[in-house]
Amino acid sequence: MFGRSFRRRISRFMVAMFDTLLEWQNRGEQRRRLRSCGERTLKDLGLSRCDVEAEGCKPFWRA
Repeated sequence: MFGRSFRRRISRFMVAMFDTLLEWQNRGEQRRRLRSCGERTLKDLGLSRCDVEAEGCKPFWRA
């Protein structure tokens, strides 16, 4: 019914969507962890609480 080319495009699309979802999940988790860091850890990383809040308030889909 559907040609190989169509199935290949659908497969690539599904893989790309899965990769995107994983990236979003990882980004959200990293931002949650960053927001939970203490002041000393932030200082070691060279970040201020203001920097962390600005990054942590971004939606997960925004890099």
